Amino acid sequence: MDPSYVAAMIDAFQQARVVNYAHVSALAIMIYDIFTTLDLEMTHIWAARWSPPKVLYLIARYYALFHLSLVLAVDVTLGVNLNLTLYANHSERTLALTSIRCNGFFRINGFGLQLLADIADALLIMRLRCMYNNSKRVTLVLGALFVIQAIIQAVVIGFSTSNSGAVEPPPGLSAQWPGCFYTSLPPRYDIVAWLTSLLFAIILFAMTLHKLWQFRCGGMKAGGLFVIFAQDGVMFFATIFVLELLNTVVTWVVTISDGRLLGIGVPWTVACYGIVSSRLVLNVREYGAEMQQLSLPSRSKTTAESQHIREAV
Repeated sequence: MDPSYVAAMIDAFQQARVVNYAHVSALAIMIYDIFTTLDLEMTHIWAARWSPPKVLYLIARYYALFHLSLVLAVDVTLGVNLNLTLYANHSERTLALTSIRCNGFFRINGFGLQLLADIADALLIMRLRCMYNNSKRVTLVLGALFVIQAIIQAVVIGFSTSNSGAVEPPPGLSAQWPGCFYTSLPPRYDIVAWLTSLLFAIILFAMTLHKLWQFRCGGMKAGGLFVIFAQDGVMFFATIFVLELLNTVVTWVVTISDGRLLGIGVPWTVACYGIVSSRLVLNVREYGAEMQQLSLPSRSKTTAESQHIREAV
């Protein structure tokens, strides 16, 4: 075997190990967050009636867990191409099936992150719609921007994953070959997907701050619900901005020799979307439950806030 090929293969495995460490840490944080909020989830999600926010919550929460678990399982499994076929002894069919399975895995890995990002954006749009008094213009503008950025990301991810192939294991090493490796770096236009998502997050955050500024300029004090909206908005924007900026920079500067490190920030982004999306729902519903307990002394105020809470989540 060519020594240069062996050196490149060893380097790729070392990079894959670093990315797997990121996956393990992100998965651990995700599991920890699920257990620490399980009591709130049982009270405010599972016991509640079915609604769009509840569905979005469950998808974001448990698809993120599934996604991280799947990617990590594939990345650390040896001979994954031999475990799923009855024709492992036929090299031609094995290689063909390996390519099909890895290409499918690449698509899941790409579109799964977009699914989580779209869910978080949809939950934030519901909140902004509430903050802007159910303005039809705001709803239409945000809905249009949401669809546009989602389409752009889907097209970029679709082309990127369609043009990506899987590395075929060298003869005799199929059973010891871990996971799926790209034959080449994803195209540079992948950065468009990250920038589009980043720009939309900035717009949502700016609209949240604008509404709070309107309250202040009007001499009004933002109610408790809007304070929750603002706090969650800052939490969401700060974490997502840092992670998506990291992914954007990595996509731009990474070289072919460091190709596997291209995904170093993705596990944390997946975990962040799963955690933040759940908090966007849980925090508001927990606040609503507290307001219901105080409804007798100030029924009119809490009734109005309860209406906002139902509209938001």
